[in-house]
Amino acid sequence: MATSTTNSEDRPTDRSVMELQKLHTERETMERLQKELTEEMRFLKHEQEYVKELLKSMEEPEKAGIDDVIPADRSNSPESDSSLDLSDIEPEI
Repeated sequence: MATSTTNSEDRPTDRSVMELQKLHTERETMERLQKELTEEMRFLKHEQEYVKELLKSMEEPEKAGIDDVIPADRSNSPESDSSLDLSDIEPEI
């Protein structure tokens, strides 16, 4: 009488299947986080270049033309004090 024997070592156990599913989920999470990190690094690199250019322009104000300088409109600013008396200041000509 021949009996069919199944080798239990060849079949995945519930525990091993759950571990594989967990690893798969962790891998997907890591790939998603890596993608987000890459996008964030790209954004920060652009921001860094912008800040470098801004600092460079601030260090070299003589290169900026008079048309490049736009005074800030402070008329609506809470810091503007309309009670200041400017009558004693002589304009430079």
